[in-house]
Amino acid sequence: MMGREAVISHLMTWLNKGNEADKFYAIRTLSQLQALESSDQLMSCLTDEDDDVCIEAATALGELGCEQAVSLLKEAVLHHDLGDVKIAATQALATIAENKNNSQAKDLLLDLVVDNNQLEGELDGGWNDFWDIQRIAVIAIGEQQIAAGVDLLKQLLNSEDGQDIEVEILKSLAQASVEGVNYLLSLIEHSNTRTLRRIINALAFVQSEQQEKCLTSLMLLLAHQQAEVRLAACKTLSIYAKAETLTALMPCFVDNNSDVAENAIRAMINIAKKIPNGLANISAHSLLSMAKNAQPAACLSLLKIALEMSNYANNMDEDDFKFLARLIRKKQPELLLLANQLLFVEANSEYNTLLISCFSDQALAVHIRRSLIHCYGKYMVNSEEDIAPLLTLLKDNKVNGEQDHKQENVIKTAIFEVIAQLAARSYNKANNEIGNIAEQTLFGFVNERVVARNSSDIKNNNKKTVMAKNITASQVIPVTFVDENNQNNQNKNKTKELSENYNSTLASLYTDEQRSSRVITHNETVIDESKTTSVNSTLAALGAFAIENPNQQAIQQVNKTELDQDQYLRNLLAEQNDTMLPYNDIVEQHLQSSDQLGLSRKKVARINTIPNQILAAQALAHYPCSNTITLIIESLRTTNINLAAALLTALDRIISKHSKIKGLSNVVGICATLLYGGNNEIKRLAAKNLAHLKHRQAIPALHDALTNEDHNVRIQAIKALAELISLSAHKISNNQHVVRDEGKDERTIRLISECLDDSEYGVRRAAIEFMQQHKVIEIEKLVNMGCADGGVLADTVGKALNVIDKQQATQVILAKLAQSDNFNVRRALFQQISCLYGQNSIH
Repeated sequence: MMGREAVISHLMTWLNKGNEADKFYAIRTLSQLQALESSDQLMSCLTDEDDDVCIEAATALGELGCEQAVSLLKEAVLHHDLGDVKIAATQALATIAENKNNSQAKDLLLDLVVDNNQLEGELDGGWNDFWDIQRIAVIAIGEQQIAAGVDLLKQLLNSEDGQDIEVEILKSLAQASVEGVNYLLSLIEHSNTRTLRRIINALAFVQSEQQEKCLTSLMLLLAHQQAEVRLAACKTLSIYAKAETLTALMPCFVDNNSDVAENAIRAMINIAKKIPNGLANISAHSLLSMAKNAQPAACLSLLKIALEMSNYANNMDEDDFKFLARLIRKKQPELLLLANQLLFVEANSEYNTLLISCFSDQALAVHIRRSLIHCYGKYMVNSEEDIAPLLTLLKDNKVNGEQDHKQENVIKTAIFEVIAQLAARSYNKANNEIGNIAEQTLFGFVNERVVARNSSDIKNNNKKTVMAKNITASQVIPVTFVDENNQNNQNKNKTKELSENYNSTLASLYTDEQRSSRVITHNETVIDESKTTSVNSTLAALGAFAIENPNQQAIQQVNKTELDQDQYLRNLLAEQNDTMLPYNDIVEQHLQSSDQLGLSRKKVARINTIPNQILAAQALAHYPCSNTITLIIESLRTTNINLAAALLTALDRIISKHSKIKGLSNVVGICATLLYGGNNEIKRLAAKNLAHLKHRQAIPALHDALTNEDHNVRIQAIKALAELISLSAHKISNNQHVVRDEGKDERTIRLISECLDDSEYGVRRAAIEFMQQHKVIEIEKLVNMGCADGGVLADTVGKALNVIDKQQATQVILAKLAQSDNFNVRRALFQQISCLYGQNSIH
């Protein structure tokens, strides 16, 4: 039996016969395997001719906790020629001292704290090896609470040598013993601001039983004139969380420095957590009462904490609401968002007008407006009156310029997300004859029958349509209910909602004149509705229709703004103030040299406004229901690639979280058919949806996708097939009474095994993970793949082999190690062994 002992024995032979690189990786692997039996040979490597081998051997001895190596490590620290070896040996001594409580190692660390002429040695650039050695020893004294080192630390702190590691010395004094803590407290009165701040930060690490003696000094520092000192004191007292500090902290709640105020309040919260029902006593009301008389910086911190605490105790009254409204009207961006969020912790509909005016203000930062829109959607009612402000903003939020288009897209995305979330809420059916107005509004934007820009685009972009024209009838997978004539009675209202004109909410946004002269934007054309009356296959459902006689007058070319950057730079030069004039010649020379080289800085502005239809399609992910699934199926008739991608992305998000929605089985045929032709991004999204659905009917289409020219499609197809041949997929098929075909699984495994030879790294990685998931016995092929391309997939292969067959994998790897003449291959094999038997391996 090939096991851990055989692997360790084999690795130890490389310490004798291998070159420097083999020794290096063999030592690292033995360390990862925690091979204590290799300690003697590792100690002999401390004197190897190669410095990297010495460094790795010292590190390994420390990680193995080899106490027998302490003397040899001391020798390396004192007498080795290379500073890096000395540093590695010192770190090994610190590790052994901590893990094994070795007194000899601790004594050596104490000796290394003080300057020792034997250790000094200049490296390139004037760096002294001893500085790093000293730092390691100082940290070890604190972490291991070596009380004997306190006097040495005090001596070092007062010397010039200790200035660069002052933070580490102070922290170790706080950790080491009571004597160290007392010494730090004695320094507070006479230290400069920087050192005082460092002392306070160090006191945060004292032992819990020593915190009491630090409280008085820290509370006095809360009144220090320097904000950085007050801030450090607040943070340390927050860690202590002692109830007796609460009174001292209260003046800091309204500190002029917002960081001090916020940390003081957080210290109070940490204290409250230790008291039964303590958080309930820190209400939003009490914090707002303090904010009313606080400076703007403190007010900001108080509002921030009040918003967090409103989850525990929300007892705000009308005076609080009026105070928040006054803050909002001041239009200070920092306070405005927090004030609105606090105001709408509960449904304060009487302040809706104020909130609407805020998110409609284009002068505000886009991230604030987006948050305010979501704040508005938190309590809005599914009614035409509440949706109307959002649609008005959608209409009026028109901007120009590349950066402005980014902001417009963010705002419009937030609007559609809120409408989608609103559609999922209940509404008063008795008083609402229209029905689910939010659903109808969202669906109305998605269901615009528009898919291409002009006739020339259709001719030139046939390859970019959702469906390729050469799909054969055998590749079309039928669906269940897309034919409208075969709908069940419960779908009648749904069909009406998806196909008829939408109600007065949309009418309030678009006038009759606007609707009659609808502008068709990028990648859009009108579909003949008469051709959609009967849809009985996936191909028809996807709308592979011929486009006849498009209305040329209704087509507008997308405005392409050329930015002449040369002229732009010259205009900037003309506007510079006098102080910048000396630099104008530099820019002018650059412009002239670029002209001589024929370089052009003209480019097309690429960021345009995203059509409402696409943003609404993306927002469907926030409204997971059978109506949405039906709409997505119908809307996938489009030849607009961007719209199809948005629909499939929304579908993917819905399926990943809501796999029980009625009608999802009808998506299988559409997604599988999409894999046979069309845009590669659409294929990738289709495969991703099929992975969630786990419907085995799609396996042949995914087999075809394994040969796609786009590696992202191939990767997603492999991931989907991994799900489709899983046990859960078989259970789904059994429930649907689908005849189980084991031949599909065998062919899937064979095809994905061939993907191990793919030229793309991502495809090979996906194939390896597939084989791990399904425990495919292809050991030799996997080991070879782990060695290919410099071992880039060695760790992935090692993890897979650990699951598939550890014993057989060990046998194959050791055989290859013995036979290989290539160091890169051997290094990859060492990595695979580490994955099989290292500390992080799966047992």
